[in-house]
Amino acid sequence: MYPKLVTIIKLMRSLGPNLDIISNVIRDSKKNIENELLKINNLYFTPIPSFGIFKLNLNDKSLIRKNLREDFCLSISREGLKVNEFINYSGIPEAYDFITDEWDLHMDIKAEGIKPFIQYEDNAEPLLYSSLRSFYSFNDILKTSLNYGLISGFIIDYGKRDYVIDVFTTEKEVRERLEYIPFIRYSISLDLESNNLFIIELLISDKDLLFILELLKEMRQYIDILFTLRKPYYFNGVI
Repeated sequence: MYPKLVTIIKLMRSLGPNLDIISNVIRDSKKNIENELLKINNLYFTPIPSFGIFKLNLNDKSLIRKNLREDFCLSISREGLKVNEFINYSGIPEAYDFITDEWDLHMDIKAEGIKPFIQYEDNAEPLLYSSLRSFYSFNDILKTSLNYGLISGFIIDYGKRDYVIDVFTTEKEVRERLEYIPFIRYSISLDLESNNLFIIELLISDKDLLFILELLKEMRQYIDILFTLRKPYYFNGVI
């Protein structure tokens, strides 16, 4: 358990890698926080837009996830994707060993999701940024976007993780069960004609993949999954 790093990870979901503010909140020096963050393997920050309609600054139709084994993908058209609810989990940092880069899979801790504030319902601006690989990337442009409410938070990824699974379900109980998996990144709720569609994304280490797939097998009656790699062409880091 690394309480300081857990606290920093959770703060960065709202503040991003804004070390000046984080140092004031936890009453520690900026240098000490930098040193703590440098201990984390594969640390990424992905901006979350403050718009109810999610758009990308790409071409007519943007592929953001491509399934490995069949012709199945998640894409966003120029008109954007209307999101009812976005929950940012950024994993369960309490279940991660920041030194050994291993995860506790006892599944006895529930992810603490936060709901980014959706400030703009119409006239959504395209998202301009992809995942950032360093807290040094938190430049004045990003700070201004956060201060003006164009960005409502950040998904924080950490640890070596190789596979992406997007779970599609209409059952809220499935989402609640997945909230005990430490690899949970976020969930999105979309309107269907008769029900809500939930998309829950898991970002999984190679070592723990089979364990997670066995868990998902137990829910196969209620879910569809998109299974892919965390690498270009298959995975676009805009969200």
